[in-house]
Amino acid sequence: MESAVWSQSQIHQVNSIRAVSKIWLPTLRRSRWVILAGSALAGFGAFLFVLIATRSLGLEGFRPISQLWTVWAIAAAVVTFSTQVVTVRREMTDGQRRIPPSAELLPLFLLLALTVPLLWIYRVRIFGDASPFWPLVGALIPIGAFLTGKARGWLAVHGSPTQLAAVVGGENLVRAGAAMILGIVNAAATWYAVGLLAGYGVALLGLRGRISTLRAEGAGDSLPKERLLPVAASVAGISDHLILVAAPTVLAASGASSESVSALFVALAVYRAPYQLVLGALPAITRRFAQDLSGMDQSRIATASRRAGLWLIVMSLLAAASGWVFGESVITPIFAAGGLLEPIDHALAAALTILATGALLSSVALLALGRATRTLIAWIPVTLLTIGAGYVVGGDPTAILSVMALGAIVATMATGAPFVRNRVPR
Repeated sequence: MESAVWSQSQIHQVNSIRAVSKIWLPTLRRSRWVILAGSALAGFGAFLFVLIATRSLGLEGFRPISQLWTVWAIAAAVVTFSTQVVTVRREMTDGQRRIPPSAELLPLFLLLALTVPLLWIYRVRIFGDASPFWPLVGALIPIGAFLTGKARGWLAVHGSPTQLAAVVGGENLVRAGAAMILGIVNAAATWYAVGLLAGYGVALLGLRGRISTLRAEGAGDSLPKERLLPVAASVAGISDHLILVAAPTVLAASGASSESVSALFVALAVYRAPYQLVLGALPAITRRFAQDLSGMDQSRIATASRRAGLWLIVMSLLAAASGWVFGESVITPIFAAGGLLEPIDHALAAALTILATGALLSSVALLALGRATRTLIAWIPVTLLTIGAGYVVGGDPTAILSVMALGAIVATMATGAPFVRNRVPR
């Protein structure tokens, strides 16, 4: 009789698990789509802001905004990326692994120390204007990037997918909306700079009622590897970004024509769409890695990592084939850049995006486990050698893109090797 009751209880538990799964699995799928939609809206908003600003101000008038936009991209790669990684890791461990405020704020302070004097001293050369307004906006951008990283990291752990997607997508949608209004009233460039800063207001909404999370937790031990985590995340973010976008700069430094440089810039901007989608989803991905990897069996992680590596190879080859076949037909009608790049250049540019995405994801996995030293050892030499080799090969887009793609491959292997082996870092 007792065993019969126990059997009925087991059946009830199984049925309960099935019922929960029917609810939870579709919800999980929906949450992924919601976050990806928010990331896609972020990319669309950025495109719309730049498009409206260039059309309204003209290329010459857009010059100071383009420089601020560059500062924004760097701040996102250095400060937003590192801050959201640190925030997710702290929240997932309930403050047990404390990161001192000085370490957490170090990427922000370093970027401010670099950009503020540079933008002030060379403001006329950079912005074409001696007004202190432009350096001031440039100094506020990294601070906004820090708040954005805090909001995204906190919401990735404690918020809903809709809230996270709203913060990710809302930042650039606010900028796009501001640009629409400014374009209608024919506003000056300074107001577009204000519109750029207005996008960070979404981060404040994401942190509403949670301002206490802006300070580092006081509990737990401060380990050396935890103190290094913000710097390691910053290095990984900016290094991966440089390998992906530095080819036009390297080409320009080699003395190539402006047309070739612009064509390469446009091609990389078009092919970068998948990378931008992943960037928006990184807070949720970081949380998933921090939650799952620490409790998974090492052999399972190794198997999953090898499978991910295989998918990366397949997707890179598919991207390269698509770029080879369709690249010229896509780039030429939109940007009038026909005949400046070879099919192999389009193939390499498309593959580079996938490879850089793979390197970024494997870096996030390492950072989610707190492996700061390993991340630094992997990225610093690879980045220096890749950029240096790019300058050495000269003014050939194919050669430079090949070097960058090789650098992304090496970075992916260096950051992913601990997971492929049956000995995963702890």
